[in-house]
Amino acid sequence: MLFYWTKKAFRFMLKKMEKVRFFDLNMGNLPNDLPVFILPEVVLLPEGRLSIRITDIKQIANVLRTLESGRIFALLPDDDKKQLQTGCAVRICGFSENEDDSLNVSFVGVCRFKVETYFKKDAYDMVHVDYLPFMNDFDAGEMDNKPILLASLKAYLKNKHIDIDVDLFLKMPSKKLLATLVSVLPLDFIEKQAVLECADFNRAIETLIAILDLSSAGEKLAKGVQKC
Repeated sequence: MLFYWTKKAFRFMLKKMEKVRFFDLNMGNLPNDLPVFILPEVVLLPEGRLSIRITDIKQIANVLRTLESGRIFALLPDDDKKQLQTGCAVRICGFSENEDDSLNVSFVGVCRFKVETYFKKDAYDMVHVDYLPFMNDFDAGEMDNKPILLASLKAYLKNKHIDIDVDLFLKMPSKKLLATLVSVLPLDFIEKQAVLECADFNRAIETLIAILDLSSAGEKLAKGVQKC
């Protein structure tokens, strides 16, 4: 009888745990002081994912330090302290050590921010950031113009001779779709940064559609010139 009640209590506990999201972050629990992680010309949007291998000793030390202090850092494309950049707060969601002392690290984007100030802490670069301009990053972000985006994507992939089944994106949640496209498509850094800096989700979608359409138009124009 004791074993039965123990199993029953365990099942009840599991059902409760299914409703708990241990790694949820929101405006209230994101730190405003973040260690800086520089990845040149890399742009990651909220819900976007990235896996890299790190060999630089200073960067490895920075990752290990971040693992001890909440796993959140500021992803920025460069260390230009003369301008207050827009970046993304990123959470380390996995890592593994290699025999050559390098690290494989996986990141997930959480929320965009505006850099307010740069400062040093224990010899590490830090930033104080403001999330308020992008507080809607935590909204569901459903898009009304997904068919338009997918049509522009099909034309872009065709002109770039990239073989990807667009139907794979049909059931993908809207925000994850945007983040995935910005991560995997061969866009210029400036184009990706333009999407990152959009004030809201719908404007980001419109910007990405415009970028894809302009690229497709440019490819068609180039082909037309070659035929002349």
